[in-house]
Amino acid sequence: MKVLCLSINALQNFPGLPKWNQSLSFAYLVAFYTTSKHFRQTEFISLTYYEDINNEKVIADLTECKFNILAISCYIWNIEKVLFIVEKVKEINSDIKIILGGPEFSYDSKDVFAAAPSIDVVVVGEGEVTFKEVLDYFHENNGNDLKDIKGTISKDHAGNVILSHSRAMIEDLDMIPSPYLNGIFDLTKIKNSLSEIETQRGCSFNCGYCNYQKGDNNKIRYFNLDRVEKELELILSHQPKQLFLMDPTFNFNKKRARSILSYIIEYNVNTTLNAEMMPDIMDNEIISLSRKAGLKIIEIGIQSLNPRAIKIMRRYRNEKKLFENIVLAVNEGLQIMPQIIFGLPGDNYESFLIDTFNKVYDLQTEELEINYLSILPQTKYRYDAEKYGIQYNNRSPYNIIQSNDFTKDEISLLLEFRKLVLVTLPLKRTINRINKVKQFDYHRLFLGFMNENNCEINDFVWPIQSLSDKDYAIATIDKFYEYTVAEMGNFLDQSIINELKRCKRHGQITLAAHFMHLHTCENVI
Repeated sequence: MKVLCLSINALQNFPGLPKWNQSLSFAYLVAFYTTSKHFRQTEFISLTYYEDINNEKVIADLTECKFNILAISCYIWNIEKVLFIVEKVKEINSDIKIILGGPEFSYDSKDVFAAAPSIDVVVVGEGEVTFKEVLDYFHENNGNDLKDIKGTISKDHAGNVILSHSRAMIEDLDMIPSPYLNGIFDLTKIKNSLSEIETQRGCSFNCGYCNYQKGDNNKIRYFNLDRVEKELELILSHQPKQLFLMDPTFNFNKKRARSILSYIIEYNVNTTLNAEMMPDIMDNEIISLSRKAGLKIIEIGIQSLNPRAIKIMRRYRNEKKLFENIVLAVNEGLQIMPQIIFGLPGDNYESFLIDTFNKVYDLQTEELEINYLSILPQTKYRYDAEKYGIQYNNRSPYNIIQSNDFTKDEISLLLEFRKLVLVTLPLKRTINRINKVKQFDYHRLFLGFMNENNCEINDFVWPIQSLSDKDYAIATIDKFYEYTVAEMGNFLDQSIINELKRCKRHGQITLAAHFMHLHTCENVI
């Protein structure tokens, strides 16, 4: 039996990153399937694309492959494309079995069979054990219903959608064989490319907007440290350009985080790393070890500084320590990427701009991520949408349209505001410097530009996905530079103007190069 594992990745916003050429999620699934008695009779093949790939290209490539089962991991960025593709695949060969899984699905997802009747089974939640049992089922074809397999949504012989019993999370993560140590993850492909590792699963938070499934009642589960050390030694010996620590709260256990960073320092030659940390529990030792380990970007989920929004979101933290530790990390030379969200229940248009955006933009960081609220399946906000007057798109990306706190026009304006801020990030550090000379509200600078140049902002999407997008984005950087210089007038000396000009040019060149990297190379790995 041949199983084709199809990955459709999100476009990367970060310049300079190579493309993903493997899927860690499928590597774990295949690694666990080595425990099946049918493993030797199963061949796994893979195709990897980016979300802007043409549907017909994917279908043509799939048609050329010979396989019995198509397995696809589904996310907010690829679900609509996936549902189209699986219908076409089934039209071409009705004998192919379709298995979907990933964070897009919960036990509320039975309507997906109406959107794509070709689906045979949906895997809900943590997938290793369920995926193994589903493949074993298709091997044995013993006439039983898929409903007997926990963690699935399927159809019976009459075509009725059936929800099985839920499956508990894996308590002992080490029961999953290492995809690195047993050769499932092809390490020969990662030299000067991207790699990733999971050292834990679960999250200490239960945020209203998040549908992260690898946790249960805020319980964090860990892979054995000896295993993690061996994996890191092996991965780093193959010299990937970038290694992503995929843990949602890497430093939750500070003692463990220090040990892992020490391993990385010992084995790392020239690899940079990305991680996500809780800023308010960072300390001097974690920050110092992070720098020595080669951490390039630490993602910090601030989300909001509005107390009411934080309470509803259930994202509690020590705000004083949050800002103190960000300053310490930046001074140590780490690149911190703060993340904020607009559209949150309990927040509002003015509070987002004044209380959250202005304070976060003022941080001396080069990076910033602004997200708009998506009402994801199986989240508290999805269940409480009526309570907060939230109207949202029923199809991916499930974006908020309006709510009791945000009007439709305010959401539309903030979408354009977000795009302008992100495309002009190369100028951020200089704008921060200007603010020390002439105090101003950051959000007013961007809104003022939008009032004068709204047509240009509307002329491209972000992240850029076409040649015209790239050209308009580069032109917007140029116009924003000119607007900033004109607005600041006599408060800018020639050195700051020259610095702005250098940053502008660097941003334009980087944007163009990043576009070429993502869009002119073959989009299948």
